[in-house]
Amino acid sequence: MANVSERDSLAERLEGLAPAIEEIRNISGTAGVSIGVLHQQEVVTTAGFGYRDIQAREEPNEDTLYYIAALTQSITASGIALLVEDGKLHWDSAISNLVPNFQHQSPLIHHNTTIGDILSHRTGLERKVSLWMGEHSLPQVTRNKFTKTAAYLEPVHQLGSEFLENNWTYGLTAQIIKQQSGQDFSEFVEQNIFKPLNMERTGLAGSRPFPLDVDNFAEAYMCNGDTPYRLHKPPVETSPEHEATVGIKSSVNDLIKYYIALLNAAKEEVSSSGRHEQSSPLKQARELFRPHTPMERLLPSFGKTEYTLGWAQVILPSALGALSGNAELVAKMPRIGEGLTNAPLVLYQSGSLGGYQSSAILIPDTSSAIVVLSNTLANQHAADWIAQAVLEALLDVPHPTNFVALAREAAAENAMLFSYMRQVMVAERVFGTTCRSLDTYVGIYDNAVKTFRLEVSSGEAGLRISFNSSRDWYKLKHYHYDTFSFEMNYLDFLKKEMRPVTYWRYFLLEFREGIEGADGTIGIIVWRPDRMVEKGEAFVKRTAAEGVVEASRAVS
Repeated sequence: MANVSERDSLAERLEGLAPAIEEIRNISGTAGVSIGVLHQQEVVTTAGFGYRDIQAREEPNEDTLYYIAALTQSITASGIALLVEDGKLHWDSAISNLVPNFQHQSPLIHHNTTIGDILSHRTGLERKVSLWMGEHSLPQVTRNKFTKTAAYLEPVHQLGSEFLENNWTYGLTAQIIKQQSGQDFSEFVEQNIFKPLNMERTGLAGSRPFPLDVDNFAEAYMCNGDTPYRLHKPPVETSPEHEATVGIKSSVNDLIKYYIALLNAAKEEVSSSGRHEQSSPLKQARELFRPHTPMERLLPSFGKTEYTLGWAQVILPSALGALSGNAELVAKMPRIGEGLTNAPLVLYQSGSLGGYQSSAILIPDTSSAIVVLSNTLANQHAADWIAQAVLEALLDVPHPTNFVALAREAAAENAMLFSYMRQVMVAERVFGTTCRSLDTYVGIYDNAVKTFRLEVSSGEAGLRISFNSSRDWYKLKHYHYDTFSFEMNYLDFLKKEMRPVTYWRYFLLEFREGIEGADGTIGIIVWRPDRMVEKGEAFVKRTAAEGVVEASRAVS
């Protein structure tokens, strides 16, 4: 810190944010929040708000454990960077040479997708969020089918052209690290990052499997009016690919340790004449911070935002929060840094997982970091608003943003999303049409690579559907022609511990005649859960023989 006066002034500004943070927490339906601020290599403040466990009335602090969601990805990229530094990998190494089972149908994608592409989310492949996690935040695809699923994703942008977050391809990093290091992903990052940085409150299932009832672990919640609804902690530990993407558990204090090391590594690489003079256990930090992917489809207020290897990067003044989803809930995102004479370059990341949200902001020039962790899937990304508010206090902007007003606006918009969706479904429906005999639609329908299935059955109540062998069934209602709908409101998502979906096509299943089937025979379901893939995905009905084989496998 430059001097005591500056430190005291900053501490006073941050302390003055407490009432606004508490209001944002309440408006968003967030149970608890932990915050930490680093400036010029010093921890300026840490604070906790609300409850890490509502029932027990236990408050969070800087050592409280949270799932950090997408903040995981910077750490994963740092793990890959260590292998690049050791000469075991190159940033432009082709994925198909490292993960032989990644056999994409497009020769261009198969041969040319690199490590740099997946780390910077520029593969251009569809996201398939509906297959990533389902009811109770369970991974929808088993480990042995993960690569096969990643390899069948269809391109929606040209490879390397622009940012499109894709957890499926990112998860392949876990396999790459194991192949090149001989260690499981969790063991590798434990030995090479967590231990050297003394991150005692950070872990993964394989290396440091904190029990679910470990001391000071924030419980998971979902916004439910005035009282957040308690969830089970997300079982991401079932898959190293999921862990490498969103599954690290950590605390504010430990993340500050990591960000100090990352910022120092970048500075050392600038000043060092050779890599052997660098003292930081982290390597290739300048490459991690270098912009790789344009984020062109953002609002104009986001300025020239680009994606590095784990961070969005922009020079202020600019809107932030491009990775949080808050921009979809307010009319206008605030431009941070207006009126500053020397507005800095910042890097930021936000993430969310069943029951948790996280945000972090780095300012390399001043060795500053802001960490906000929360334990609620809220009605907006509260951690993002809070991180931006802290950033304005850190920078001492002349005209601070009213983030409480933005939180109110976002909450009101979020409350209307299901109503908007129902209005669209009514407007798009063709009334007065009829369907075929219900038995015509019954069957099991598989995606192209047989890693996800839809099962349709009939009974006294009519048709129903289950997704990927789930025990939960959803009633199907005739929508029009051969299209049926299933209904879910916010309370349904809450009870199933799922991230709410308000895209209207997600709830429609269009049955079509099979290509090779007899005339009039239903053989395909077209489902459109991804709004970026207008044509949807075709699920093909199993033949009677395939059904018998599947049944025999289940018995054996």
